[in-house]
Amino acid sequence: MRDNFAKHCMIIDNGTHYISQLHQLCGPTSTAIVSVEDLHIPTAERYDVVVLSGGFYATVQNGDTYYAKEIELIRRARVPIIGVCLGFELIAHSFGMALREMGHYEHGTLLITTTEVGQKIFAQESLIVYENHRFVVAKVPIDFRVLAVSKDGVEAFEHTTLPIAGFQFHPEMFLQDTEGHSLFKTILNRYAIR
Repeated sequence: MRDNFAKHCMIIDNGTHYISQLHQLCGPTSTAIVSVEDLHIPTAERYDVVVLSGGFYATVQNGDTYYAKEIELIRRARVPIIGVCLGFELIAHSFGMALREMGHYEHGTLLITTTEVGQKIFAQESLIVYENHRFVVAKVPIDFRVLAVSKDGVEAFEHTTLPIAGFQFHPEMFLQDTEGHSLFKTILNRYAIR
C-alpha cells in the first residue's frame, strides 16, 4: 500500500527532542518546520496539514501566552491538525479538556487499546507505543471521540466534525519496536487527501 502523504505539511516545533524523527515520519520532502515563536497563522493555513510536536519549554496549563498562536490556529480549524504529546495536550486544552498531572513521567513503551471507533479507523485492537509525558486526559467532550486508551487515560482522539486529531504518545520514535507510527500515518493520510 502506498502512503498518500500530504503534499505540504507544516510541523510546529514546540521544543521536541524528536524533531528529525517527526520530520521523517511526515515525509521530509514535503514538510516545513517552524518554531512556536515564528508561527504565522495565515501561512500555516496554506498547508495541507499542520502537525503540533511534543515539547517541554512550557506546560500547556501555564502556557496560554506562549502557545497563544497555536491555540488560535487550533480553534480556527481551517487546516487539518494533528497533535503529538504536547500537541495533543494543546488540542485538549484548546477545547476545554482537563489535563491531569500523573505525579510521575510515563517514559518508555506502553500497551494501548483502540476503542470500537478506533478499530474501525486503524484496523488494530492493541499496540505498543512510545510515551514520554506526565499529563493525561481522562475524559473528552461530546464533540470528540476517543480512538485509543491506556492504563493512564486517553491516548488518541479525533474531533467529530473538524479535521483535528491527537496522540498522547510519540509515533515518531522507535519505529522498529513500536507501532504508533501506523496510527499516525492513517490519520495523516486521511487528512492529507481531504
